Amino acid sequence: MRMTLVASCLIAMASVAHAEPRIISLKPGETARLRSVTWTDASCGNLLEAVEGVDIMETPAPDLKVRWEPGQITAARPGCTQVVDGAHVYVDAGAIKEKLRGPLVIRVRMKSKTGPVQATYRFEVVLYPTKAEGKN
Repeated sequence: MRMTLVASCLIAMASVAHAEPRIISLKPGETARLRSVTWTDASCGNLLEAVEGVDIMETPAPDLKVRWEPGQITAARPGCTQVVDGAHVYVDAGAIKEKLRGPLVIRVRMKSKTGPVQATYRFEVVLYPTKAEGKN
């Protein structure tokens, strides 16, 4: 009984840790890859027909832009090693005048063989301005 309780607590703690957003730091003009996306079935088969777009749902700064590029992705399901069609999602930083920190929430819209799908992802973004010349 006690062993089951300990195992349940460890699983719960791992789930909470996994739910924390990834932290991305950027300076003006920098780009970071946020993640790769695809859509597969339970047996790792490719269901993705097209990535239709990436939307910013929430951002700490108006000068952040997201974009995607098509690519080959290893399916993220446990036990999948098959490479399938997908996309890499990037964030680009524009002008940053002051240090900012906040959530970046994006929605990826895709067309699959079973119909339209979307996935939402949350990141914590820290934006740093470029220091003036001669200052450390």
